[in-house]
Amino acid sequence: MVTIVFIGVLVGNFICGPLGDRYGRRHLILASYFGIFVFSVGSSLAPNFLSLGLWRFCVGAAFGLGSYLGRRRCALFLRRHVRM
Repeated sequence: MVTIVFIGVLVGNFICGPLGDRYGRRHLILASYFGIFVFSVGSSLAPNFLSLGLWRFCVGAAFGLGSYLGRRRCALFLRRHVRM
């Protein structure tokens, strides 16, 4: 089940760049938080294993959508010598 989540994170990371350029980082980070909440509730109410896997994939995709953008946004506020 964890592998399905990480595949979703991979997909979310692939699509976050073009979507971040088009819609802005802030909107995507908020959509990521909302998606994680909604998809987690959906996975907790899943009636069978297949739907649980689909919900968990969506949780991973939502997490991957916002994880890179959040780190990038934090880097904007750090001085250059502090960044890695």
